[in-house]
Order: sequence, then structure tokens, then C-alpha cells
Amino acid sequence: MQHFQIKPIVLISLLLTITAACKKEINNYSKINAGNVSDYATNNVIAVQSGILKPATPSQFIANGNTSTAVFQISSTKHIWIDQMNFEVTYPAVQSINNYIVWPGGYYWFNPGIEIQQNGNANYNAVIQYNPVDSSTSGTIAQIKLHTVEYYDTYNNQYYFDFNPDSTANVSFPMCLVNNIPHIKFTDPPHFNPSSDTAWVEISEVKLTGDSAWTLNKLPIFEHMYAGVAPAKLMAKYQGTKVANDTKQPGVLKFSHPFQHKAGETETLKIFGYKPFVYMGGSLVISIGDLSNFEWKDGVGKLVSGSLNQQFFKSQTGTSYLTN
Repeated sequence: MQHFQIKPIVLISLLLTITAACKKEINNYSKINAGNVSDYATNNVIAVQSGILKPATPSQFIANGNTSTAVFQISSTKHIWIDQMNFEVTYPAVQSINNYIVWPGGYYWFNPGIEIQQNGNANYNAVIQYNPVDSSTSGTIAQIKLHTVEYYDTYNNQYYFDFNPDSTANVSFPMCLVNNIPHIKFTDPPHFNPSSDTAWVEISEVKLTGDSAWTLNKLPIFEHMYAGVAPAKLMAKYQGTKVANDTKQPGVLKFSHPFQHKAGETETLKIFGYKPFVYMGGSLVISIGDLSNFEWKDGVGKLVSGSLNQQFFKSQTGTSYLTN
């Protein structure tokens, strides 16, 4: 058993990505608020807390071949040895943790051999590797749960096997596995006439990229007008042809036919607003809107709805910033 000392206060932070249908969480684990530092589990000797430390990966989409990192912290009021940590893992989404294979049924245990001084702490980083995503597993939500901690109390010269930190303190951030993630970038149009007499004025260009194919169904648009008149309605064109408008749902571009991004290429959508007007010194900012209205399909055909995007879509999509 390898021993080493670490300093005060023990917590646990789990973060990972796994595969098991997004519509249901296989083990019904609770979700973690990374800012909720008061949420912890303790038996008055050791304490466990999750979702706090870097490099723990926040809830997000995980694309094929990527990993996430879990950070575990445990604190103790006594001088102890952490002999074993036992985990329940969404299976078969997770292939391995720190290169150790997860057992069928979703079980994983680790013998850290960590010494914690009285009122000290120990940290453990876990790199999570996921199994490949296909049409049957894309959209899976996954988490890891610390089931039990086995430790040795050096003062009482006694082993304890039964600490079960059964709360949100011992559960990792949920991750959603998809085949690939859409890359969307809002940029300024090459020309913007804020006082044009033309009914439809180009207000943004949206570039679609990515090494894998994906499909855009709905694109929400956020508009912030300072000193001016915001567009009354929106539409999108591709290579001069109208492909989407927000007639049925203001601020949400719905494509008449799902717009397909081709692997490795860049498509530029031109966004037009109807009769916008920016006064001198004013500005119009355009960016991606409410993610609950964002809808796309990944490369294996998984429809990713707004509820999933609200929780897991973390990509930086840029803005158009237009002034007069």
C-alpha cells in the first residue's frame, strides 16, 4: 500500500461523461450544483463533497473519443488511511477510469492507500474514458456515484467499511454523450447600413463548422438593441436562397428543411432583420438565443432537443456587434 500525506479538509468532486439514453438517468442520480459548497456528506469523521474543484469537468456534451476529469476530495477529523473507494458507474457508457476497466454492471473500486492527517485532506483526480457513441447510445446521460469509503482509524486501530455518503455530495456532474457537437460562430456581416431604406438588412453571419456532419433544425437568436429599432422579424439565407424564418416563433429561426453541415466544410448563413434602425451612437448585438429553443442532430441522427442544450451545450458561439 502506497502512503503519502496531504493537507486539511476532505471533500470529493466527481466529473465525467458517460453513455445511457439522455431521456433517463439510469441510476436516478441527483444533479450537482458546482457552486453549492455547503452540500456535503459526513459521518463526523470523514466528509465528502463533489462538484467543487478544478479540473473537474462541468456538465457538458462529450463527443466521441473525448474524456472528462473527476476530482475527488475527502477530509477527515482523525488520522486515517483511505483503503478503498467503491463506485457505481453508468454502464456501459464508461469504459475505464484512469485506465482501469469498469466491471460489467457498472462497478469500479480503487485502492488509493492515502494517508490523511488529523483535520487534513486528500485529493484524487480520475480521468474518465467513454465507450464509442453510436445511434443507440448517443444522447446518453451519465454520472458516477461514490458508493462507500473504507478507511482505517489509526487512533482506535480499527477498520470501517460502512461509510455510505448517500447524497448529492457524492455524485458527479451529469454528462451527455453525443457523436459530435455543432460548431456555430456569429460574426459581423461584411457591410451593415444601420439606416438603410431596404426592408431586409443583413445583421449577422453565422458560420457552421466541424469535422463531422451534423444538422441544424432550429437556431434561436438573441437581439439587444441600444438606441434604435430592433428588427420586426428575421430570416436566414444560404447562398442567396431563403432557408429559415421566425414566422411561427419570433426570435427562433426554423429551417424549412433541416440544414445539413458537411463534414470538414464551412457553411455561412446570412441572417437578415426586417427594418432594423440604429441611431447615431447606438448598437445592435446579435448572438445565440435561449438554448431551450436550440435543436440539432448529431452525426448518427440523434435529435438533441432544447432541454438537453440548456444543460449541456457550453460552446462559445460569439456575437455580431453592429454600431452606427
